[in-house]
Amino acid sequence: MKARIVRQNEQLAKRRGEGYRRISTIDKPNKNDIIKTGSENVGTTIKIDGFTPCLIETSSGKIVDTEYSLVTTKNTKLSGWNFNWSDSGLKNSEIYKLTLKGDDKIQGLVALNDFKKDNAVYVKLAESAPHNIGQNKLYDGVGGHLFAIAIKKSLERGYGGFVFMDAKNIELVKHYQKTLGAVHIGGAHPYRMYIDGDNAQKILDYYTLEEN
Repeated sequence: MKARIVRQNEQLAKRRGEGYRRISTIDKPNKNDIIKTGSENVGTTIKIDGFTPCLIETSSGKIVDTEYSLVTTKNTKLSGWNFNWSDSGLKNSEIYKLTLKGDDKIQGLVALNDFKKDNAVYVKLAESAPHNIGQNKLYDGVGGHLFAIAIKKSLERGYGGFVFMDAKNIELVKHYQKTLGAVHIGGAHPYRMYIDGDNAQKILDYYTLEEN
């Protein structure tokens, strides 16, 4: 797969004529009411607690197989989540749910937008289920899985694994730099970041992602 990513990156570079992507020029969105607090300072907030091929049950250390699938309806009411995942602001997004294999209970959600003009997938939102947050969470590894899904979709679209996102604050910028190898570029959003093909491959190497 690594050779495939290299070929894709070379093809993209030829198409663009240079190795620069225009993601910093994407217009900053207007007031975003997806988050329940109504704050305009909205961005990706999920923490990366580790990279594992599957989820880890925190109480036992047991490895649990996972799968993911496209959410076909966006009006599902979710209790206790920080974001309103049926908000109209996500109408143009593809939402994927992470579940345990053979179990419909959602462990995490990620909303992706396809930016063809930038040869990139945008991670608009990513959130662990309420039961996977805090000291008493059921499973470790949700955050890494959600970014791996985004990277996989970028590869499938011929973008070489390239993804970008807007972190909510500078602390999360540092966190994503350390855990994902993401690069902070700012521009249209002060905390805009991207993951390039090389770091995308490093992340994806941890996972055996099965789409249902």
